[in-house]
Amino acid sequence: MSLPTPSLERSAASESVSRVSPTTSTAILSRSLQSLETLRIVAALLVVCAHVPAYDIPVIGWWLGANRFVGSIGVDLFFVISGVVIGLSTVRALSSPSAQRPLVQFLISRAFRIVPLYWIVTAATVLLLWRKGLPLPSVPELLHSLTLIPRLDQMQYADPIVHIGWTLQFEVFFYALCALAIAFRAKWLPMVVAVLLAGASLVVDQYYFNPILLEFAGGYALALHLARQSHLSARLSAVPALLMVIGAVALFLLGATGRDGGYPAELDLGHAPRMVIAFGDVLLPRWIAWGLPAWAVVAVALRLESSFNWRLAFLGKYTYSVYLCHTFAISLALILPRRAGAEVWMLALLPVSLLVVAGITYRAIEHPMIQTGKRLADRLRHSPAAP
Repeated sequence: MSLPTPSLERSAASESVSRVSPTTSTAILSRSLQSLETLRIVAALLVVCAHVPAYDIPVIGWWLGANRFVGSIGVDLFFVISGVVIGLSTVRALSSPSAQRPLVQFLISRAFRIVPLYWIVTAATVLLLWRKGLPLPSVPELLHSLTLIPRLDQMQYADPIVHIGWTLQFEVFFYALCALAIAFRAKWLPMVVAVLLAGASLVVDQYYFNPILLEFAGGYALALHLARQSHLSARLSAVPALLMVIGAVALFLLGATGRDGGYPAELDLGHAPRMVIAFGDVLLPRWIAWGLPAWAVVAVALRLESSFNWRLAFLGKYTYSVYLCHTFAISLALILPRRAGAEVWMLALLPVSLLVVAGITYRAIEHPMIQTGKRLADRLRHSPAAP
């Protein structure tokens, strides 16, 4: 309101890799894309905007009030970016002839990336419910939340205990598709399966038969395109670059003026929450209304990777902490203003609160866990192959 085959003989592995991606550029696969790092933190801040209380302030009040769902489109931006990032990780795993156990390495790195902080935030949320005397989650609800497995409640899919965890449920599912791609050495598999599941949603009413998977697929397609380049696109002159930025941002903001369509009675949305966007009386599927503009922004940013100095890219590492912990930051920023009877001033304190909360969680939890995952993956990478 910002988600890792059996061992083979070296010669056989090299032959298989050449079939997988003969033109893969290891330089592009191994580098950090500053444009994506910038967009990640922008997406996280948009989600924060969606959860900040609306106040009657000129311009800002409009942004947070009537069009507050301008923040929710940040989720779609996340999904497309994840498609790119995880797509590049998948191609990298399939393109390294010397790698040992690439599937296990992929799974370890992904698990240590998202699970520890998510579990700690879940535990903190349960603790707050207990402190406030509110009903505590049942054991099945807790297990479904911790495992990010969708849970049916009275014929509706319920959110995890940490409500924004619904996005991680789709994120983890896409990780699973990429893991299958690595296991079967089939780089096209995640995109093909996502498209098939999206199409099957017309006749199958299940959680993962959902067109929002097309947002991941769109990002994955960009990753496959990048992986085939020998180098990133050359710099553009100022005028073409500016026109591309204006066009992409305009499309993005136009899409963001839509709002969550809820659950219209005439549509069967019992198993597809948040998937319809309303523009007045017009309802559009989320992957069209918000997914396509998000894809356009990511595609343009990647094209302009070499054309800008992405000064906010260094903040990208804090994205996940901001995304998961921003509700705590909002509550922290409200403490003093509420005591003073002027809640509106929380907007001035929120940036500091976000910096403190995200900084602490990243440095104390997220970063150490990521490094632990990397060390385990490196140990596997350099261990002898099984006979």
